[in-house]
Order: sequence, then C-alpha cells, then structure tokens
Amino acid sequence: MPELATPLVANSPAETSQLFEKAANAHDVNALMTLYEPNAASASSQTDSVSGADAIRQSLSGMIGMRPTFRLMPFNVIATGDLAMVAGDWTMEATDPSGNPMSMKGRYVDIVRRQSDGRWLFAIDNPWLG
Repeated sequence: MPELATPLVANSPAETSQLFEKAANAHDVNALMTLYEPNAASASSQTDSVSGADAIRQSLSGMIGMRPTFRLMPFNVIATGDLAMVAGDWTMEATDPSGNPMSMKGRYVDIVRRQSDGRWLFAIDNPWLG
C-alpha cells in the first residue's frame, strides 16, 4: 500500500480522528506521526503511556504491524481557544502476532491543540477508555 502524502493537515479538532483513521488504515506510520505534537503523550495500553515522538512512533509501529482496519466515530468535541477535546468510539479488525484475526473496540478521548499554522495536532491521545 503506498504511503499517504504527508504531512496530513487537520483543519478542525474532529478531523484529527478522520485523518488518524485514514493513515492507520493505510498502515502509514510516517503519516500518523504528522498528526502528533513533538512532545505529545499517548496511552500505549490501558495502563501505560509514552511521550515524545520516538516512543509514540514505536508504539504506533507495533499497532501498524497488525495490519489494522480502523473505524473512528467521534461523538463529542468541546473546544476553547486553541485546545479541544475529541471523544469517540473506535473499532479495529487486525491480525494478531500468531496470524489469527482479531477484533477490538473501545472509546477514546484526545486533547488536540491548534498550532500557529492553523493545523490541529494530538497533544494527548488516549484510545483506552473502555
């Protein structure tokens, strides 16, 4: 699958979810990384989190290695100034390390920040709310 044109540009808080879905479904870690602030934090599991571009790239690479197909459905966006919270539901179909099909679903909350050039980027990404 060819890589997406990067950087991806979210022009609204909710568009961060749409672009994450697009990049993850294209299995394009480089495109995903353009959606995060350099010092962002991300929940890598229900109990652990990582911060910074290198750690987030490593975490996302593991997920992309499962060749996922995502569906992100934002249902609530609250914005004030240059900050916004985006909450939604997600589903994922993938292949586990043993080659078996797997399905997962959950709820996410992201904190996104408008950058000086108008793009919205993830400051905090938490896909593990239940």
